[in-house]
Amino acid sequence: MERMSSATENATKTKRVLLWTYLLSEPLVCLFGLFSVILVKDLGATALQIAVFTMLKPTVSVISYFWTSIVGQRGNVLIQNLVKTTYFSALPFFFLYFFDNVWLAIACSLIYMIFSRAQMPFLMELFKRNVAKESREKSFGSISMFAYAEGVILSLVIGMTLDHNHTYFKELFVLCSILILIVGLLQRRLHVTSEPEECAAKKTSHPLKETIALLKRRKDFARFQFGFMISMIGLMFAMPAIPFFLSEQGHSYTTLMAAFSICKGCGFVAAMPFWTKWMEKASIERQSLFVCVGFGLFYLLLALSVLGPLWLFASYLLYGIVQAASHMLWHLSGPAFANNEESTPYSAVNVLMVGVRGIIVPPLGAYFFECFGAVATLIVGMALCLLGGLYFCLRARDEVSLLEPSQHH
Repeated sequence: MERMSSATENATKTKRVLLWTYLLSEPLVCLFGLFSVILVKDLGATALQIAVFTMLKPTVSVISYFWTSIVGQRGNVLIQNLVKTTYFSALPFFFLYFFDNVWLAIACSLIYMIFSRAQMPFLMELFKRNVAKESREKSFGSISMFAYAEGVILSLVIGMTLDHNHTYFKELFVLCSILILIVGLLQRRLHVTSEPEECAAKKTSHPLKETIALLKRRKDFARFQFGFMISMIGLMFAMPAIPFFLSEQGHSYTTLMAAFSICKGCGFVAAMPFWTKWMEKASIERQSLFVCVGFGLFYLLLALSVLGPLWLFASYLLYGIVQAASHMLWHLSGPAFANNEESTPYSAVNVLMVGVRGIIVPPLGAYFFECFGAVATLIVGMALCLLGGLYFCLRARDEVSLLEPSQHH
């Protein structure tokens, strides 16, 4: 009885720390969204430097994958690993306060992205071990909803602050980094309730070999990655064409901000309670099906925005709704497939795939856009998203429940 009470208390504490992790991290996430503008406007970055920054951004997920995979093999030090990634993600921006060098700023941003991305597998593994699976979706959905709502408000506040005095960006980065350090202090107070069962496959010394072995051993997880990859390739393929497509339509900045921030944010926050309840019962295949089809329909509505701004608002409202489901699926699929195993290797694969897509797909989409135009690029992106949905529709007979993952190893 005492042990159950201790586990319940630790679960509550873990959910509280996860909430504060998201709430205190969100200011830096919002501020970092303006980083490329800050590089140009306040640090005098050249087009080459912006191009390098843009090209390097996708590679951080690959680096994060290797760091997580290697560090994650060092025994039962989950809390220490989580705290390290939290501290390392915050520290670089303290250097930004003392220097006005563009290359140093880019280096700081890359370190931040590497470790903020590497934090996810450790955080989800801790969440899996300490929180009962019956309440994971509801708890995580509520936390994500509050953090996203905070982000919408903070984006407006930070934007107005920098409009008042753009030189405040250094102070804002330092302040936001201090909040991240506080997150690390909160995380240090946690402890792990349960240890995972030994993995059926022996870990290899190389992360990629371990990932390949995992995908071979867990065919259900490999099928999920394959179908999700098809759809996410479609989503990323058309992204380079969107700014040019919207520019051609002559939408005002006010209209665009209303679509990007308000419509997308409202869609995310409003849909999260529904997805939370639905995902407790639906299989991962059905969840993935709706995510893939939803992103495909987003591109359809976006293409129809040539008829008027209402279609633009509808497209980003839908994007926010689908993004809420995708956010849940991307974060919780690792713990779901892992079941009683350690979930870090599963979540690390999700991180790796983001990096692989980010490195390869956007350049191909940009080249296709140059050759065939924005509308054709949107159509191809939509088709690939729907193709991913078709794949999951065909796989639906071999369902893997998010609540009761497959036991076949």
